[in-house]
Amino acid sequence: MDPLPLGRCSVKNLSGTKIQCSKWAIVICSHCNQGVCLEHHDIHQHEIQTRTHQLNNQINDLRQMLHTLTYQQIIDNFQEKIDQWSQICKNKIDMKHAQMSAQLSNEIKQIDIDQFRSIQLDNIEQHIGQPLTDLLRLPNNIQMKHIQSLEQQLEQSQQAIQEIFSCLQITNDG
Repeated sequence: MDPLPLGRCSVKNLSGTKIQCSKWAIVICSHCNQGVCLEHHDIHQHEIQTRTHQLNNQINDLRQMLHTLTYQQIIDNFQEKIDQWSQICKNKIDMKHAQMSAQLSNEIKQIDIDQFRSIQLDNIEQHIGQPLTDLLRLPNNIQMKHIQSLEQQLEQSQQAIQEIFSCLQITNDG
């Protein structure tokens, strides 16, 4: 018996790569117009039927989902996404908070608080305390310009002390 003019069986494997079979093609596949042997024709038919049934099941699942779809499901879905987003943002904030707390702690530790305190107390005593004591000893000699000068010195000392508490500026960007 002479082989049909179809040549050798030519089929594609599951990944779509064409492979050559050692048998002669005796049937033309109606799905892919390739000549195949009887064994590969049956395998190919089974694969097509399996894929068709899977597609049908997916379509039925989609139809079922659409028939049962409610506003509440949509709201719940979006609420879950918003909650996840919120948690991610909170985690980022917590991480930034920890980072900034560590940075602040390191910067504060670099300040020699004993030296700062000593300098400020000396300044207060020298520029405010002692001159004020001198003025209070002679109440009749107190002039407004003396009080204003001491008030300015006090304000400068307060600002220097306040700067220690605001050495780090915190913005919305961290």
